[in-house]
Amino acid sequence: MGMPKGDKYIGLTRFLEKSNEDKLTLSFAQIESLIGDSLPLSAKVHRAFWSNTKTHSVAYGWMNANYRTIDVDLGNELITFKKS
Repeated sequence: MGMPKGDKYIGLTRFLEKSNEDKLTLSFAQIESLIGDSLPLSAKVHRAFWSNTKTHSVAYGWMNANYRTIDVDLGNELITFKKS
């Protein structure tokens, strides 16, 4: 049996829940530090990994924290979130 949806990314969710920023950009390295694990290869090569859909466990977390991804910079490994 797998983890409940979003559990792997709970560190990112908690970070965003505590943030008062309207918009913030995080590097992949910062996100990996928050989750205590490496991001999957798909996060680094597929823009769709960062799409705002609650069917993805990672997106479920940031959307529950009332954020949406608004910019995905795969080349520089940066993700920009905005409060929804």
